[in-house]
Amino acid sequence: MKFRKLKKKLAEYGIQWDPKIGKGSHGAFVGLSRITKTRETYPLSMKQQEEVQSKYIKPLRRAFELLPEHDVSDDDFFS
Repeated sequence: MKFRKLKKKLAEYGIQWDPKIGKGSHGAFVGLSRITKTRETYPLSMKQQEEVQSKYIKPLRRAFELLPEHDVSDDDFFS
């Protein structure tokens, strides 16, 4: 998934990209999880900021409670 599209999709859930968080070439997505309303931070390297590999998307969705078991279907998230 393109980074720009992922950033836009996460913004719909109140999760913002902050390039100042993280060491070196890392930035992070920051926001509240959907159900527990706890503040979550998910770092991502600059290498992934062009095309985000799927192995990074599922843990990100898990951290922010955006999985099917949290009532966010794959179709809703990836559309």
